Amino acid sequence: LGLEENTFRADIERQRGLLRSDADRQIGDLTPQYDQQRRGISGSLEQRGMSRSGEKLKRLAESRAGQGRAQGSIQAGLTSQLSGLESSLVNKMIDLGARRASQELSLRSSGYY
Repeated sequence: LGLEENTFRADIERQRGLLRSDADRQIGDLTPQYDQQRRGISGSLEQRGMSRSGEKLKRLAESRAGQGRAQGSIQAGLTSQLSGLESSLVNKMIDLGARRASQELSLRSSGYY
């Protein structure tokens, strides 16, 4: 049971690392995507002679807000997945504790303890 617990804990830790790594990659991918979008906004409005209007600032702010929402969504997903892993770990530890107690009771009733 001790080996099973260690193996399960190690697996959960590996999964945590993978989830965090994936979330970091997704967040990192957002920056160039939104930077390109903002360059497109600036270029488009400059071509039409509207770079000094409030429209440019408005669109750039909307782009930054969109990036923030996307980042928040990724973080929320990560938090949810990590919570699921924690729940799985707790349930496994409860199961192992019950099995350990059952084995101990069985050994005691057999006179081995």
